[in-house]
Amino acid sequence: MKRIAFMAIALALVFSAGIGRSSARPAAQGTDLLRVLPDGTGVVVVDVQKVTSSSLWAMISEKSPVKDVLQKINEISDLGVSINDFRTVAVVFGPTGPNNFTAAVSGTFNQDKLLARARADQRIKLTSEKYKNYEVYNVTRASQTEAKSRDLAFMFPDAGTIVAGTQAGVRASIDTLTGGKPGIAQNAKLTAGLNSDSTSAVRFAIEMTPAITSGLQSTEVPLPDFSSINMIFGGVDFTSGVGINATLRSNTAEQAKGLADRLNGILGMAKAYMGSSTDPKMVALNEALKTVTINGADVDVKITGNLPMELLSQVFR
Repeated sequence: MKRIAFMAIALALVFSAGIGRSSARPAAQGTDLLRVLPDGTGVVVVDVQKVTSSSLWAMISEKSPVKDVLQKINEISDLGVSINDFRTVAVVFGPTGPNNFTAAVSGTFNQDKLLARARADQRIKLTSEKYKNYEVYNVTRASQTEAKSRDLAFMFPDAGTIVAGTQAGVRASIDTLTGGKPGIAQNAKLTAGLNSDSTSAVRFAIEMTPAITSGLQSTEVPLPDFSSINMIFGGVDFTSGVGINATLRSNTAEQAKGLADRLNGILGMAKAYMGSSTDPKMVALNEALKTVTINGADVDVKITGNLPMELLSQVFR
């Protein structure tokens, strides 16, 4: 989830830097961003201000991989904006997972500046087209060797919001806004998963498709069979260190119990391995693992943990 949070913020910086007042439509607020996003199989909502004001962010923003991500964003956009301009990021995933996404970002931006700098950038080509009375901006790499699949699009649904993603994803967002297709806000299963945690900086709800489940399998790590899981939801909080709250929902209580037993077995092996090490980082990781609990409850497996800053500072040292 840390990677997803950083990716969401990166999307905000790359695609939203400089967006400002456009039409008279009111700007989306908070999780109202869901109203501008198409339906999907997974959704992540990030309160950017909660993330960037946390002690964890202050500690790791100068360390890899976060520093590398921020440096790459600066190289790509160079728009001179502050992350304090961003308020909320919501990302919807398609059936194949995070590689197929549509993102919405709210904040305080300058639209004209973004478009002017994008048009002046020799590395990209910016074109636009009308779709159902919305201006859709298409971004392609200037190099002919770049794969077409890397092309992106964005549009401004209101004064303080941008939607970015694949061209198909942005059009689907417009279809949602105009009532042509259902949006993620009408997905009762995923919104219930999001609402199970109303306060965390990062909240998520993901339906487990065969493509996602198969991607979790590994020949190097003895992971359990995740095919019985139909949904994962929860949140990550940064109030003091990192608080993790995730629920893995299976089809039956028997499947949930089996999954909890296997996950606890893996957790125990990890603790034993790290506990035998004299490496300070491994020792710190072992202490961090001690805060993690895995419990089965009916069809759910609940995973919780609270990693204090003292331990995290040793891990990221």
